[in-house]
Amino acid sequence: MAECEHGPAAVEAIDELRAFEGVRRVHLDADDVLVQAGSPSPFIYIGLAAGGLEAHSLGGYGAARIAGWVPIGVTGVVRGAERNSTVIAVTQVDV
Repeated sequence: MAECEHGPAAVEAIDELRAFEGVRRVHLDADDVLVQAGSPSPFIYIGLAAGGLEAHSLGGYGAARIAGWVPIGVTGVVRGAERNSTVIAVTQVDV
């Protein structure tokens, strides 16, 4: 068993190949749109560098840089809701 901050985690039975079979890595250039507000939410994204992505949310909030390694779009995927932000690359970044 692997240890984590909450105690032992049973990971021996996880099929690592199957767990990552839908994972893809994509390169974005500055000004590429990753997610468009109002679009469907089929995927969760993770920017692989700090500050490479910026969210422009609906509702009048200002733009916000997204920290690296933070999952983007989890709630929309779980709820099956449309995206509530447009996410744009501000520098070259892999997702």
